[in-house]
Amino acid sequence: HGLIRIGVLDVRPGVGTTVLSIEGSEVLDKETVASLLGMGVLDELYDLRLLLEGEAAEKAAERATSAELAEILKHQHLYESAVEHGTPTYEHDIAFHRAIVQASGNSIYPVILELTAERLVSSRKATDSVPSAVALAKEQHAEIYSAIAAGDALLARQLIQEHIRAGRAALNEWILREKQQAKTNSKKHS
Repeated sequence: HGLIRIGVLDVRPGVGTTVLSIEGSEVLDKETVASLLGMGVLDELYDLRLLLEGEAAEKAAERATSAELAEILKHQHLYESAVEHGTPTYEHDIAFHRAIVQASGNSIYPVILELTAERLVSSRKATDSVPSAVALAKEQHAEIYSAIAAGDALLARQLIQEHIRAGRAALNEWILREKQQAKTNSKKHS
């Protein structure tokens, strides 16, 4: 129901469920991320990512061409470089995940990933401010790439799902920190 509320899905009796296109102007901001969390929509989006990206990583391990592996590795290296230079990583993170989904060989997966990716840009920006999450993601990206390159489909699925769960935990940490800071700021102004 949450995906319907935020306009990702349209459900019509007798017709079925349709994934709607999303304009860039509808990307979630910090306040929307926090409010949607209460409604469970982010949980639903992360659940969808677990399913979609787990399957995509498994298929990528089975099907990726050398060019697709090179694309995944390129984005892993760009992510690592951003970490080392202290610059934002979220764009490289999204590109890394996008490259894996592309390598799955399924033409529908990238369409669905784009819908969730746009909805989660703010949450990815937020987790950039959690240093332990960024460092962990750097390690996890390398492990995910290695599993895909080695053709270990089940390990690739497991690792990317652990990575997505860790990202969700980092977002929870960020939201808690923001709430605590807001309380502190409101007490100062009272």
